[in-house]
Amino acid sequence: MGLSGSIPLFLKERGVSLQEIALFSFVSMPFSLKIFWAPLVDSLYIKQFGRRKSWIVPIQIFCGVILMTTASYVNKWIGNTPEGEIAPENHNVLALTLYFTFQFFLMATQDIAVDGWALTLLSTKNVGYATVCNNIGQSVGYFLAFNGLIAFTDPIWCDRHQSYIPHYTKHGDVLITFESFIVCIGVLFIVSTAIIGIFKPEYPEADKIEEETTPLTGGSSINSGTGSGVSPYGHSEKVKPAPQTHWEEGLQHVYDTFKQSITLFSLASVQLLCLVIFTRKWGIAAADAGMTLKLQEYGMPKVDIVTFSTLSLIMSLVLPTIIKITKPLEMWLFVFKLKLVVDVGSLFFFQYAAYSYQNPEIEPGYAFFTVFGVVTISNQIINSLLFTCMGYFFNMIADADIGGTYITLLNAVMNVGSLIPNSIILWLMPMLTFNFQYEAKIISSTCVESVAGSGSGSTCELLHHFKTHISMLMNIIYNGNINKLPICSSDIDIVIGCVKNGNIDGYTICVVSSTVIGLIWYSQSKHIFRTLQGYDKSRWAISKRQN
Repeated sequence: MGLSGSIPLFLKERGVSLQEIALFSFVSMPFSLKIFWAPLVDSLYIKQFGRRKSWIVPIQIFCGVILMTTASYVNKWIGNTPEGEIAPENHNVLALTLYFTFQFFLMATQDIAVDGWALTLLSTKNVGYATVCNNIGQSVGYFLAFNGLIAFTDPIWCDRHQSYIPHYTKHGDVLITFESFIVCIGVLFIVSTAIIGIFKPEYPEADKIEEETTPLTGGSSINSGTGSGVSPYGHSEKVKPAPQTHWEEGLQHVYDTFKQSITLFSLASVQLLCLVIFTRKWGIAAADAGMTLKLQEYGMPKVDIVTFSTLSLIMSLVLPTIIKITKPLEMWLFVFKLKLVVDVGSLFFFQYAAYSYQNPEIEPGYAFFTVFGVVTISNQIINSLLFTCMGYFFNMIADADIGGTYITLLNAVMNVGSLIPNSIILWLMPMLTFNFQYEAKIISSTCVESVAGSGSGSTCELLHHFKTHISMLMNIIYNGNINKLPICSSDIDIVIGCVKNGNIDGYTICVVSSTVIGLIWYSQSKHIFRTLQGYDKSRWAISKRQN
């Protein structure tokens, strides 16, 4: 996921259009569709190896092998030569999209098993922390892949930190090539998975309890009066090991799970929750989807874009663990309002950054990066809190009778609700960018000084009047005479007017529109969120409904 997150920055660096990058953004679609095969993951497994490990271990090893064996192809599709030199003509966005879509399919399948395992690893009172653990793990992994790939393969970063890099002597060199980094990630996948597979047991009694208390198996619950069950210390007491699941029984299990998934969709509470989480992103998508790519388009190096990633990561991981969440949806609404404010602030910073990078005379300094750091860190923290609050609520209401399928359904709806607006906004940005010409009447200081030196008092007074009152004022005039005016040049003084080229960036239009939509959405949805927060857990259960 971290690798795929960095790909758009590499593509933009090679001049790839936002429309093509919008196509690549669909690589995460498997996370939105995994509900369709989640029952298979919940139902089919090898009991001796573990219900969740039967999927997690082979998938991650397979993913690692793919990364190692296909790294050279990815390096070419990104627009590089085998030696690591930039070759934009080599880029192949379609191939990259198909490749990472398959990788996301593997990771989505693994994620189903991880969600289900979290429900049985943690006690009932701590199950809400599954999202915190998930957020920490994903954030750290994403950071290592995303920031590591950008930093270690970027000559600008390596030049800046050459004093800390052993044996770095050549200006413009990199610490590791793009291809080699992907191979290293593949090796890390295999090694970490082997450690989990060998040293982390999946206790059979946890599966036994889950299976015997769920209607999916067709069996009855544990009878506390028989002397069988689990002791208060978590060890089995006279519970006979369940026989190994056969494929015939597993297929019946799949059928039962699909039936329960349909029942889940029929719950009014779930339908209402799906409605609000599906539409929530339209109000905050523009800034998340386009800011970094637009900054890069205006000349900001990708390594500068990730300058504050380390600090952002630390703060976004620490805050969710120290903030006590009692009403996750109430907190989510509060954080959403902060997100709208930060998005507006980021729009003003974008204007400042675009102007700075377009003017060679301006060198972004401490003030620039301080503001950028505040915007970046605030945005990272807020997104982390939004994810944690919603995930916390999912774990609180999830009916464990169908393992990871319940949470998978809600996450799938949430992912689709993020993917669609992000992709549409990226595709629309270039189309909403308007270029125009206008008549500029700008009295420059050099003009005033040269005229004043000529001794022409009346002219000097006239120009001084203009400089005082309308200096740097640009009048947009749409008329036929504009074509007769000269094109403005920095080499001439503007006295009677000239034609300048201007534009209204599509990013600005998208952020303003998105913020307005967000305000409207918030006003209509806050009552729904508070209603859902007040529902009793029985309103979210499906087992009693089926019985």
